Amino acid sequence: MIKRVLVCVGLALAGCAGSSIVSDNRIDVREPIVFANGSDALPMTAATSIDKIAGALTDHPSILKVAIEGHTGPTDGEVPADRLALGKRRAQAVVAQLATRGIAPARLEASAVDDGTQAIRVIIVQRKADEDDTLHSGNAPY
Repeated sequence: MIKRVLVCVGLALAGCAGSSIVSDNRIDVREPIVFANGSDALPMTAATSIDKIAGALTDHPSILKVAIEGHTGPTDGEVPADRLALGKRRAQAVVAQLATRGIAPARLEASAVDDGTQAIRVIIVQRKADEDDTLHSGNAPY
């Protein structure tokens, strides 16, 4: 069985209210990963959020695969294809940091979305079906 569960990073994401908590269908990480316009350089302030994401993945080994989505918007450039490439580089920066925290690279994939949110999202795309893990009960908002 594959379920999609949202892990939010950043205050501006719809459906990501409250402090860092595990709910029925997502992990809300309140500290945003904010990239400078047009940049893929991971800010120093991202460490706390990345630590929390790594902690959630470590605490929930039933999560087999996550997609790190780098979101971009119009302030990141005029050409949509360039913004998507930037979003992927942002996601790859987060993937690299998760790997340094002991998360197996096989559990991580980087992707990009050009939707104007300029945030990082972590979507759980595969987990063990037989695991009774309350983190994954219910349906994701997608």
